[in-house]
Amino acid sequence: PGSPQTSPTLRNQLLDSMQLQRAHQTLKDFTLKFDGPLFDLPAGAVRAAVGGEYIKYSMREEVTRERGTGPASSNSQTSFIDLGRDVQSAFLELLVPVVGENNSFPGMRGLDLNVSGRYDDYSDFGDTTNPKYALNWTIVHGLRVRANYAESFTAPALTSRGNTDGITAESSF
Repeated sequence: PGSPQTSPTLRNQLLDSMQLQRAHQTLKDFTLKFDGPLFDLPAGAVRAAVGGEYIKYSMREEVTRERGTGPASSNSQTSFIDLGRDVQSAFLELLVPVVGENNSFPGMRGLDLNVSGRYDDYSDFGDTTNPKYALNWTIVHGLRVRANYAESFTAPALTSRGNTDGITAESSF
């Protein structure tokens, strides 16, 4: 009667707060690309790559948790959350050799320019265009200086965006 221990019944109720979260994810990716030489310059062949890509992401989350009004075993709720995203993309890259073996001179053994870009259209987020500019300068055999500028974009995770109503497994509202 005067024991400081929690009763077994109350202890079981306090520990009855389990949460279960399961997810099934699918990724389908289709890519079509053409690449190769376009024409020759004194420094070498100008090369190009062009292509497109379609990616379909899908995820189904099932979350079972207690409602906060009693034990999980007798008072739980389950949420089913369907998430998805389609991404349509196009890309282009051009490699231009400006200086090569045939037209090199001291301090300039090679010079290549690379220009590329990618366009992505997200079904749930909008679109983005990302360029890249690069330069490779070969000063002497074995010493090359590289420089580039690029922009990139990563869309928020599906689990961060939630479904069409903004519901996520973490919030359930």
